[in-house]
Amino acid sequence: MVIPRGISALFGSLGVAVCAAAQPIPGTDLEVTGLVAELPWTFEVKVESPEGQEEGAKSVTRFRFKSTEPYSSSEEGKTYLRLELKTSEFDSSEAADGAFEQLLADAHPAIGLSYAWDQVFLSGETVYHLKVPCLFSEANFRRIVSSLEAALQQRGPPTRVLGCRCGNGCEEEEAGR
Repeated sequence: MVIPRGISALFGSLGVAVCAAAQPIPGTDLEVTGLVAELPWTFEVKVESPEGQEEGAKSVTRFRFKSTEPYSSSEEGKTYLRLELKTSEFDSSEAADGAFEQLLADAHPAIGLSYAWDQVFLSGETVYHLKVPCLFSEANFRRIVSSLEAALQQRGPPTRVLGCRCGNGCEEEEAGR
């Protein structure tokens, strides 16, 4: 389903989730579903633009992915695969770098940012934070990261990269490998 950007922005500003399958990831030409195209599952995607913006960001967009079919089922219920991409756009590259620095400072040495697979890219005036639960293998996480990184490369390599291992710490990686 294609949602015109104006409509998406209107509903998003109200904190309402909108179907976002054909929407491009900000700052790229990659449609949001392209992020998970290399995976063996299909996903529905909702976009949210929360009212309570991140400090200093002029806009924040969250893309929330949920598998269309359960990953597993048991007597307790169904388990779906989920992941999130948050983009935070700032007025300047310096402000975006400050937000990246804050994420770096917030990373716990033993558990990282979220006790999940996390990858953060700083590209121009935008911070991209990809959060993928430990239910995903490292190989599948790397497929998602590669798709995002390739899309970001279109306008030049990210200037900073932070990688966090599932249930482990984070470290700043070499940008523009």
